[in-house]
Amino acid sequence: MNKTCEAGINYKDVEVTNKKPRKIPCIKNSLIHGGTCDKAVFPTSKEAEKQVMEIMNEGRKSMAAHKLVTDHIAKTGQEKGFVKCPECGGQLNYTRTSMNKHIWAKCKCGLGWME
Repeated sequence: MNKTCEAGINYKDVEVTNKKPRKIPCIKNSLIHGGTCDKAVFPTSKEAEKQVMEIMNEGRKSMAAHKLVTDHIAKTGQEKGFVKCPECGGQLNYTRTSMNKHIWAKCKCGLGWME
């Protein structure tokens, strides 16, 4: 998506092209594929654990909100509407497609998803 990384390195300058698929050295297991980057920085185990916990927490919030929406649809039959957002108490707007029953939902607090 970008031509350079956050350290300012141009990806084309460091890409390992003699392997398939092509590799970029700053990926953690790059030594297997050749190439290194002295500016590569990886999270500590503690930082990685924190990131994983944040992702899992966001997933739990989305799943709880999804259940609220699907329960509401089952009760009311409304394919489009809103429920009270479990995160902020605001309005979690949703739409469920009639074609495949996928749900799109979004609240002003940022909670939302698209199936």
